[in-house]
Amino acid sequence: MRKRIYIKPIGIMVSEEMHAYIIQICNERELAISDYVRSAIELKLSYETENDGNKKLTNRKGAIS
Repeated sequence: MRKRIYIKPIGIMVSEEMHAYIIQICNERELAISDYVRSAIELKLSYETENDGNKKLTNRKGAIS
């Protein structure tokens, strides 16, 4: 059986402007909203962990920090 990669859901509230912008980007790039938001979170977390060398995070492709 294949191992599940993503198992914890996160719900967030965004402004209408932010939502429209995310939809526009996802449509232009033919991305799923969850993939786009997940990438944004991974990018932010990699920046945060860069400044705190004690933490290591991984994504589906390996380490992000």
